[in-house]
Amino acid sequence: MISIEVTVDGVFLNRYRSDGLIIATSTGSTAYSLSVGGPIIVPGSGVIVVTPIAPHTLTVRPVVLPNTSQVSVRVTTPLASYLVAADGEGPTLELPDIAITISKSKESVHLVKLEGRDYFDTLRKKLAWGAGG
Repeated sequence: MISIEVTVDGVFLNRYRSDGLIIATSTGSTAYSLSVGGPIIVPGSGVIVVTPIAPHTLTVRPVVLPNTSQVSVRVTTPLASYLVAADGEGPTLELPDIAITISKSKESVHLVKLEGRDYFDTLRKKLAWGAGG
């Protein structure tokens, strides 16, 4: 378990004591954040979610932020080394007292939407939800 201090736009949010922290967009929320109990966020929502991995306290819950936020994280556990993994990049070993800042890129990604495919249909199928009604 490590201690991770998080600030949002320079304002202290929380010091997470957990196995780690996932910071994801709506695109990454169903792959990463959902796997550790985070919310499902509909694509195009324009948000960032901060989700702790196995937090030490049950009251620590995921937080959804506007995608205009600048999120800074810093491991505060003395002498701890840790891994940082970014989607599409290999893990990097980091040392204490290094702040990592996450913000929306100026570049955007255009996703392909296939005809005849609906986000909620796909979600229901992949999560084995009932047909509704």
